[in-house]
Amino acid sequence: MADQYAEAILQNLAEKQIITIEQANDLRKKLEEGGNLWKLVVDTEIATEDQYTQAYAMAIGLPYVKISDLNIPKEVLSVIPESTAREHRIIAYEQTPDALRVAMADPSDRQIIEFIRKKVDLPVEVSVTTANSVREALAKYQDTLETELQNLVQQVQATLPEGEDLSKVAEDL
Repeated sequence: MADQYAEAILQNLAEKQIITIEQANDLRKKLEEGGNLWKLVVDTEIATEDQYTQAYAMAIGLPYVKISDLNIPKEVLSVIPESTAREHRIIAYEQTPDALRVAMADPSDRQIIEFIRKKVDLPVEVSVTTANSVREALAKYQDTLETELQNLVQQVQATLPEGEDLSKVAEDL
């Protein structure tokens, strides 16, 4: 991370009174010694991942979105394949006729943004979110798919003649 961003993150955290001026000064010294700001702030629990990510989003001039607060339509969520979403920590959360809105933990990953833009043939508006938020949203989506699959299996079983086994029918196919 560039020094200007680290400084802006520290200022944002101090302005929100998440860290003190003294802590900010101590963190600056540790950064000069080669420390990693994320590890210095989040791993040591000076700030939460959410607080740090909000400060980071402000520092780089992108909006922050808390994915867990959103109800994402399945068709929007599925715009980005799950494996791609997990690998790049990115999730689509809103689609309009004019743009696809995505939230990602690393908005510097321009290749994935360009890939998605070409795939949907729409401008992609990027917001910042936490990596945990992406994982939680994908887990919720996975749970929804599993529930839908179970419901589908139950519906198919209900249509089978009495005594007919679904696995036997599947084998016959």
